[in-house]
Amino acid sequence: MQPKNLLIFISAAAFASARADAPDGVFTVNFQSPSGNIVCGGDTGPQEGEEPWHGVSCFIHETGNTKPAMPKPKGCGFDWGNVFNIDNKGKAYMSCYSDYPYSPEPPVLAYGSSIKGTGWQCGSLENGVLCTNSAGHGFLLNRKRQRMF
Repeated sequence: MQPKNLLIFISAAAFASARADAPDGVFTVNFQSPSGNIVCGGDTGPQEGEEPWHGVSCFIHETGNTKPAMPKPKGCGFDWGNVFNIDNKGKAYMSCYSDYPYSPEPPVLAYGSSIKGTGWQCGSLENGVLCTNSAGHGFLLNRKRQRMF
């Protein structure tokens, strides 16, 4: 299920209902930062009536900045400012969210380590989590700053 197909909304309820049997969340690749402040999920398997999604989505629990990286869209009736995504191609984007589709206890990606999915990769750095796609777009997340490029 592609977040862009949902008009930049993450519909975790739809994810959960489509994959109610998935104990580790809806993503096939799951990890968290060593601090536990950033949790990510990447790629989805085939959903009922949907094609697999290739990309990575990260949730940052705590930020020290008062403003999100982008202003909240008018059509966002849910929470905003904590979910960052990249598809395997294209620019990074933020999503509205109402639920938490990430694994409750994903494995820790140690500092200096990286993980790859289909057309994307993420690295755990001492200054945050850096995710990029095959087009060179991505995001860097940490408590002080969330930057998309």
